[in-house]
Formats: sequence, C-alpha cells, structure tokens
Amino acid sequence: MKGWVLSVIATVLIVALLSLILPSGRTSKVIKSVLNIIVILVIIQPLLVLDVNNFTVNNLFDSEDFSYQYDYLEYVENVKLDSYGEEIVNILSDLGIKIEKSELYIITDGEADGFPTVKKIVINLENAVINTDTEHIDIIEAITDKLTKHFGLDPGAVEIHE
Repeated sequence: MKGWVLSVIATVLIVALLSLILPSGRTSKVIKSVLNIIVILVIIQPLLVLDVNNFTVNNLFDSEDFSYQYDYLEYVENVKLDSYGEEIVNILSDLGIKIEKSELYIITDGEADGFPTVKKIVINLENAVINTDTEHIDIIEAITDKLTKHFGLDPGAVEIHE
C-alpha cells in the first residue's frame, strides 16, 4: 500500500515536471494525453493485479493491521457503566432515595463490543437516605419494579441489601 502511494506521487510529480518542460503546440497535447494515461494506469495498477476468482475482503487487509483496542473498549465500557449508575441513582432519587454510586454493583453481559447490557443490579441501602415525606410504600418492591422495567430485567436480577 505504501509503495503504491509513493509510486502515484512520484508519477504525478514527474508528469508535472515534464508538462512544464514540453513546448506548446500540437505535439505537447499528444504527449500530455499519453502522460495522463500513464498516471491513470499507475493509479489503477492495484486493481489490475487482483485475482477476481479468489477475491475476498479479507485478502485486502493483513490480519496484523487490525486488532482490538482493549484500552478503548474498557474505557467505553466504564463510561457505559457510569451512565447506568447515574440512571439508577436518578431512578432511586425519583422514589425519594438518595444513594451514592459506590453503593451500587452492576453486573453486565461482558460483551466485547463496547456496549454492555445490564444483567444484574445489586444495591446496598445501608447508607441510603430515604425521604420520609413520601407516602408509605414497600421500598424494595418499588425499586425492583422501577429497575426491572427500565432495564428490561427479571425481578430476580435486582438484589437489594438493607
């Protein structure tokens, strides 16, 4: 690939220099046309070499050229987990419960595509502040109901410790 790019650049530069040196007239038009055809052939040269019968997209790229950027995937997963934590804190806040994200444990599917989905949520309510101004509700049932609906989980996937 690198060699092809260098050959295209070198050909274009040589053609440009020759075009400047050529005298004007009918002969120069013919010579410029030939030089332009040479440039086009150099550009499409990789396509002429392809074996159409055994062509696959994988043949275009070396497997060594591509690899997962695990640091970036881990970063994306952490950002997504952080956003899940914010969502849970906001849902609990709507129920009158103030809790820190450090009191949450979110278990994901561990997919490597960078977009983990929630499989289980564990909440520790020992240090949570529950607003007493709200009406009397079964807080465990309310939390479980809200989180299962929001994340599409089974009720058993939400575990709450008091």
